[in-house]
Amino acid sequence: AYSQNYWAALKSSGKPLWETEVCGWQPNWQEALLMGGSMHTALTVANLSTYLYWELGSLQSPGSIPQALIYNEQKGPLFHVFRHFSRYIQEGYSRIEANTSESQLKVSAYIQKDRKQMAVVLINEKDTAVTIQLNGVTGGGLNRVSSDENGYGKEMGNLSSAGDPIELTPKSITTLYGSY
Repeated sequence: AYSQNYWAALKSSGKPLWETEVCGWQPNWQEALLMGGSMHTALTVANLSTYLYWELGSLQSPGSIPQALIYNEQKGPLFHVFRHFSRYIQEGYSRIEANTSESQLKVSAYIQKDRKQMAVVLINEKDTAVTIQLNGVTGGGLNRVSSDENGYGKEMGNLSSAGDPIELTPKSITTLYGSY
């Protein structure tokens, strides 16, 4: 583990920081959620600008290259967790401050100011559901997509207003995306 001083020294260099050749996660939901937590930490604590996964796909049988996001044209749990970051946080987005008092809940938020677009990634590491509300976001227009061990990439509909309660299923990752 690197110390806070290490990250501070790198950040003060003014150069973008990348994480490359990340791999090694097993193709199951528990490992996928751990990978999501690792991505969250890389982007929020280390303030990385890029997180490159090493093995995107494999034509081998499942388990032969366990770190592949896609194997034999099948998108597994690693792919779907990775997608919460790569599909909804697009070029030109900047990370903004986001926090929660809820333990075992990771939250990060990203905006594209010119287009007034936002993505908020929420990882519920708890064994129980959590209900939250967004503060500091105006308007409706945010869509929800959620993944857990019972299904990946489930479209959960649109928030009608910023104060709508949002239920996060146990051991899940949810992304809110759209106009703010």
